[in-house]
Amino acid sequence: MREYMLHQAEASERTFAFAAVRRVLRNWWKRRTLRKLHELDDHLLYDIGLTRDEIDWALRLPLSIDPIGEFSRRRTLRSVRRG
Repeated sequence: MREYMLHQAEASERTFAFAAVRRVLRNWWKRRTLRKLHELDDHLLYDIGLTRDEIDWALRLPLSIDPIGEFSRRRTLRSVRRG
């Protein structure tokens, strides 16, 4: 299974000549979505499971880092520390 996933990742990187540019553009698009979330009321953010501080933190990350992926990584680390 690991070999299959590695092959899929390599193939997707080859289909687009500028993989780094693609990653930056995708992360930029995700930040646009986060800016829209930032405009929501604090109660709505709480219902979603986010805080305004978390969104601010994600918006300050470099463009090379996926902010949505970092949310899930932080939550996983938080749950491991609690458990």
